[in-house]
Amino acid sequence: MQQEQLSLGVERRWIVTGGFVVPAFDEFVEVFGVGPRRADGADTVYEFEFALDGDDFLGFSYDIVWRSVRVRWLRQEDVLVDVFREGADRLVLEDGGAECGLAVDFRTASLAGQLRVQVFPRVAIRDELLLV
Repeated sequence: MQQEQLSLGVERRWIVTGGFVVPAFDEFVEVFGVGPRRADGADTVYEFEFALDGDDFLGFSYDIVWRSVRVRWLRQEDVLVDVFREGADRLVLEDGGAECGLAVDFRTASLAGQLRVQVFPRVAIRDELLLV
């Protein structure tokens, strides 16, 4: 596990696996109040979900070995957004007080980008993937 001192004096802990850097599990709990759990039948996949207003749910999962992430926003059983990306380099939790979310940086031989997901106070998903 690696540690990083941020400019505000906040220390973050990271887990590095096969080139994919993710926050330590307790970092998720500190930011979101919930930590990832291992997905059923998948030793390298972790997931968590948020109950949003009404019947909406936001799910996030990541595979630490295959360097992939998935974001799903559901309203009851209807899929509003389903994004799957491979080539993840770094997952960062963003806690700005009133707003919190996460960002994932991606890089492959030909593409680079970032997927940003704001969870609170309202969901916002921004995805950018460009040729390099």
